[in-house]
Amino acid sequence: MHSHGQSDPVRTEGTDLRAQGAGTAGRRQVDERDHLRPGPAHGQHTRQVRRGRRLFFYSPWRAPGYAPVIDSCGVAGGRIPGQGPGGFGAVFQNTTSARLGDVGSRTLKVHDTGVVWAAGSKVEVAWTLQANHGGGYAYRLCPLGSTLDEDCFNSHPLTMVGPSQLRWGGVGGRTLSFTAVDVREGTKAGVMWRKNPVPRAWKAKNGTWGQGSNHEQTGWGFQPVCEDAGMDVQGTQQSCTGMWGPYNLEIVDRVAVPSNLPAGEWVLNWRMDQEESNQIWQSCADIAVVAPEGTVEEA
Repeated sequence: MHSHGQSDPVRTEGTDLRAQGAGTAGRRQVDERDHLRPGPAHGQHTRQVRRGRRLFFYSPWRAPGYAPVIDSCGVAGGRIPGQGPGGFGAVFQNTTSARLGDVGSRTLKVHDTGVVWAAGSKVEVAWTLQANHGGGYAYRLCPLGSTLDEDCFNSHPLTMVGPSQLRWGGVGGRTLSFTAVDVREGTKAGVMWRKNPVPRAWKAKNGTWGQGSNHEQTGWGFQPVCEDAGMDVQGTQQSCTGMWGPYNLEIVDRVAVPSNLPAGEWVLNWRMDQEESNQIWQSCADIAVVAPEGTVEEA
């Protein structure tokens, strides 16, 4: 599933559910794009692009969660059956796991990831970038066995708590904490979102455009949360900027598992609404939820 525009989720504690090659990983790992609802729904501090305001006015990130989707766990290649292959991010390589147009909520089998969350706990989640189109992201849940659609996922949103982190080199690698830009106002169903912290267009400390800055296409973006040498297309440095990658970088958050969340099998959803393109990226993974530690179950 590695293709133009991809954001590669989802790492949950205990299991890496990021995409593998052109196929799928975990349970449902199929890319998604769909779009178009008028914005803007939130302020200038959430924006990543300044040029082409008419073009980006209708991008999904201008009204997080409102853009309709083909399937809430993604669709292979972002195309409906019979539509045929598209360009750029709509190119999909058929595999034994999924074919162009397959929807994630029905195509892939339930997968025992071994990930167990306790109600009332705070757990780590993370995602990665391949091609950076700005925007922001949210995490949500839906009970296994329910219809995996936007209504269900929006009924069980997850709150991201504390600072976000950049992490290079995977678990155990260097981390850098930063204050995330949270968005709740104007979102669908009041779901909490966070702004993608990696700028496409930025300036170096000396005031010149950063190495690899994409300002000629998108205009001024925002300043990065780290100091780096510019866009790293090899994934060998510790970059936090650029329209490609950084390929060795994860955006790490902690989500609060509601204390009243019933024990059982759940489907975790990660949704990213783009700003510099009319795309939506979604991924789903199976997790188990158990009662809070110290809870005594009635006989």
